[in-house]
Amino acid sequence: MSYIYEGTIDEMETKTEALYESDTITEINKADSEKSISNKEDKFDKFLKWIQNTYQIEKEIDKGSSKKRKFLIKNNEGELYFLKVVEKINKKVLDEIYLIIKEYPNKFLTPIETGEKKGFYYEIYKYYQQGTVKENLSFVKKNVEEVIFQLNESLKILHKNNIVHTDLKPSNIIVDGDKFLITDFEIAAIIKEDLEYGKRKKGIGSPYYTDLYLFELGYVKKTADYWSLGMLIYYIIKEGEFPFYDEEVFKKSVKKNGGIVVDDVELKYTKLLIGLLTYDPDKRIGYEEVKKWLEGDNFETVFDNKIGINFDGKIINSLENLVKYYIKDYEKAREHFKKRLLNNLKELNRKKEFDEIERLLKKDNLSIDDKLSLFMTNYYNNRKSNITPIYYGIKLNFKNIKILIENYIYNKVDEKGILMILENKCRMSKSKRKIYLQCVLKLIENIINLYKENKISPEFRFLIAIYNYYYSNKNKFKNIMDVHKLLLKIEQIGIIDYLNKNNDYLEENTIFKLFSFLLKLENIKVFIIKDNFEIKSEGIYFIENSNKKIFLNVADNNLNLFFLGNEKKKPIVSINNSEFNNTKISFLNLNLEIDSYLTFSNNSEIMINNCTIKSKKFPFYLVNSKGNFSNSIFDVNFRAIYAKNSDLFINNVTINSSNDGIIIDKKCKVSKDKITYNVKKHKIFEII
Repeated sequence: MSYIYEGTIDEMETKTEALYESDTITEINKADSEKSISNKEDKFDKFLKWIQNTYQIEKEIDKGSSKKRKFLIKNNEGELYFLKVVEKINKKVLDEIYLIIKEYPNKFLTPIETGEKKGFYYEIYKYYQQGTVKENLSFVKKNVEEVIFQLNESLKILHKNNIVHTDLKPSNIIVDGDKFLITDFEIAAIIKEDLEYGKRKKGIGSPYYTDLYLFELGYVKKTADYWSLGMLIYYIIKEGEFPFYDEEVFKKSVKKNGGIVVDDVELKYTKLLIGLLTYDPDKRIGYEEVKKWLEGDNFETVFDNKIGINFDGKIINSLENLVKYYIKDYEKAREHFKKRLLNNLKELNRKKEFDEIERLLKKDNLSIDDKLSLFMTNYYNNRKSNITPIYYGIKLNFKNIKILIENYIYNKVDEKGILMILENKCRMSKSKRKIYLQCVLKLIENIINLYKENKISPEFRFLIAIYNYYYSNKNKFKNIMDVHKLLLKIEQIGIIDYLNKNNDYLEENTIFKLFSFLLKLENIKVFIIKDNFEIKSEGIYFIENSNKKIFLNVADNNLNLFFLGNEKKKPIVSINNSEFNNTKISFLNLNLEIDSYLTFSNNSEIMINNCTIKSKKFPFYLVNSKGNFSNSIFDVNFRAIYAKNSDLFINNVTINSSNDGIIIDKKCKVSKDKITYNVKKHKIFEII
């Protein structure tokens, strides 16, 4: 749609000539409306029959509204062309635009034929097989600075001739080798030379790409094209994945923040995008600033002071990407954000407290952690520091956490199932079957302690702590000091000790359901199973009751299993020679200090480090390669050797220098020939 503007700014609203007429049907009955639509379709069919006198229609491309249709057509010589059909348009204004831009064939794509027939306006273009920016994202991203340069120069030509495109977007930029041509001018505008603004009908354009001032208020200014350019650049460098989920939320956010919060973008593009994607068209950057950026020169934007945290060469403006970089470089990010937090907390505290805070924080012998802890201890009750989380003012909610889970946690195999449970826990209503987060965290902690090779990362513990903090407090956001006090406490005393104070206990049946849930998840390498199970050649069966079994395929040769044994319930274990070559199975008995750690070799022998340790009183039976039951274990070892210096044994696991064996808490000794322990029913392993 194009417009010609004449007169003063005050007169502009009444002196605008629209290319599209209103399609609103008023005061007619439904039958008349349906008849009108039917007549319109008949007319379009007649138009297509007319065009087929000269061209063969190959296919319809990107069918949109009835106002614009696109087709791939072929002439009698077999040459392909692109046909665009528009229902109503002001051909006079569009011809004026084409008359100007056809002088720049390396900048703009103009039709080789235009006309009006059967009530429709049509344009025929040369067909470019390479397509648009939308179909060439990988190539375009590699050449994004060239794209910016060419489009900036093209916009300079348009604006010099008082033409505003108003609808610059990926599907309107044709890729022709190393050239990027602007096309689709049917909703462009021409502004009278002595005027700065134009006015047109609201709601015309493409969501996100059309300047909001233009889209919602109808104000046309040349800088509208620079909003579109900014969105186009954002689209390219984000490879087509806009972080905008809802159009209405997007609009409100832009108005509230004065523009788009540019996030997770290389630092070199951040300032450019912030300048282009400014809501107020009078404060938005244009040709000169983009040119300076391309030349490596600096320029000013109204939002220079609102650029987010510079970390690792990128700007971070959201919780999602804050945690992404926290995970990427845990220690570096931790120090960076804690320093920033201290500064923010100091700035927000009451003036009368500032000198005392400054005195405390200037102690040279204190680490960042100590300073932060000291600050929170002394000023925990100061509720003015309402920075929500994690480090500099980003609100944490279920939607944000869900994004974190989907984008950055699910790719970690062992942690995927745990996060799924946490997510489900957030959705559950109050019921007897509710899986408490505390139980899950205890399970995690035991996996960490019992299987050091799969130790969960500190950043994952961090996310779990945040989950626990918010979803154990009825989703109410609290002060940032509370968050950090919690994190420091967990870091100092560990998750289990922290959770033990919550007094949330579960019945065995509930825990078994939790284990069952874990087992149903695919690709998990570590399992803890309670009581009843059967191992067979085709996989593992977990017996919930006499009528129900849960099946798990164990084709993965690197599967690791932990079975919680019970003296009264002896599990049945059958082992197939070919299925469990590299499978490690650990039987944990809660009433003994002993953990048998078994590895099945290719010949079905059970061994560890080629060492034979015998014992006669284990609460389970094994089936040897001949199918005979035996109460003798060929190779037994303490789990402790694989958990040396872990929290589980409180650093009391030692290897005797004289090679006599392993000593645990000075009470239990393992040597090559025998196992000696002096404490009865001493519980080393405790899940609940």
